[in-house]
Amino acid sequence: VVASPAMEILHESMRSMEGARMEGSRMSSSRKGRESMYQDALPVTDNIFNEHTKWFGLAFRKSHVELAFLDSRARLSKNAVYLSYALYLLILLSNCLFGYFQSKRQAEICSENGDVCREGYGTAWNLWMSDPGSNKLTFTSVVNFSMFRMTPLCAGILAGLVAAGFLSHWLIHRQRQVKRKAWALVSAWMVYLLLMAAMVSFALCDRLDPNLAFSVWASGSFIALIFPSILLIFFTAVTFPLFLIWWLAAFGLYYGLGIPVLWGDIATAQEY
Repeated sequence: VVASPAMEILHESMRSMEGARMEGSRMSSSRKGRESMYQDALPVTDNIFNEHTKWFGLAFRKSHVELAFLDSRARLSKNAVYLSYALYLLILLSNCLFGYFQSKRQAEICSENGDVCREGYGTAWNLWMSDPGSNKLTFTSVVNFSMFRMTPLCAGILAGLVAAGFLSHWLIHRQRQVKRKAWALVSAWMVYLLLMAAMVSFALCDRLDPNLAFSVWASGSFIALIFPSILLIFFTAVTFPLFLIWWLAAFGLYYGLGIPVLWGDIATAQEY
């Protein structure tokens, strides 16, 4: 039996319609699958969240899940930690630059008008009186007029800690023997803890030295607490428990060294 051209066209049209229907069915199934995946990715309920976490959501209940989470954070923030150390060094250099411009400005004012210098810049007045007419800039004058008084010893210790942080972070991520890259978080946390302790100690111990007629321990302590904490929380990916311990140690060190300084200032003020 020979099929007529009209029948062939009808069969071809039916096959096309069947193919379109099957394609539409596959697209619909795929779309439903994607919707199902999207719904599964929505935020979990409070019951499921509490079931898998502890300490108000600060850690996972299962240790292997917590370690996997910390490892992923350490790997993702690998380059950010290097950036934080570079920014820290930049902040220290900016502190010296501030001391340079501040000492130059005050020396010029004091060499021209002693009354304005005495009323506006007590520290610069003392320096100018010890060497009248001198407006030469030295490393000591730059250090003394900086917001944080970074002596050569202090600068050496801070630079050594930053170098140790760079090296330890690189080794942890480089060595295959170190399976848990979460140690990089602990390393960065420890380095910033030591940096804060060194800066606070130098800022407050300078104020206890009777040979120093001036000391910017208030601004120095502020820099020692604020800038390392900002770099720590935004660049190192440390978790909240470590960040909380860091601040508890910072407050303990600050008030432990700061209270004797304040009592000494109060006693001095009462004498006058």
